[in-house]
Amino acid sequence: MREQIISEQAHFRQLHVNPLAKATPKVATTSESIAANSRTLLVELHLENPNNDIQPGSYAQARLTSGSLGQIVTLPNNTLLFRAQGLQVGVVKPDGTVELRDIKVGRDFGTTIEIVEGVTPSDKVILNPADSLVTGDVVRIAAASIPAPSPGPEVAKK
Repeated sequence: MREQIISEQAHFRQLHVNPLAKATPKVATTSESIAANSRTLLVELHLENPNNDIQPGSYAQARLTSGSLGQIVTLPNNTLLFRAQGLQVGVVKPDGTVELRDIKVGRDFGTTIEIVEGVTPSDKVILNPADSLVTGDVVRIAAASIPAPSPGPEVAKK
């Protein structure tokens, strides 16, 4: 179902596609910067259009459902260990011993940082690890005094 509507304010034609139709586009590229005044990010999406319902150069509004972006793991900055072999974090294993893991970081949010690879949301990561921390050290998990800023690994203290 298509209909054409003339906007009296802007005097241009808009094409409305059936709002009940759902589509799954793929992200082609982004502007890689957020506009300061509108706090928006320009994104180019590629979408199958077999019936030519959407014309080239058209604009649309898209709604991202919760979970469509996946789960982002973030950690406080004071969980990171800066070592010669790269960034690491200490993870407490079920037996109470430490495993040092190499990590890859994503975006820096100021006091927290996105972890792209190396830990999972269920891992117990050590907060304020000592520089002398090594794999195999035995630690005791303390009760958290502050709730985590976002869904992410539990935090343990040495």
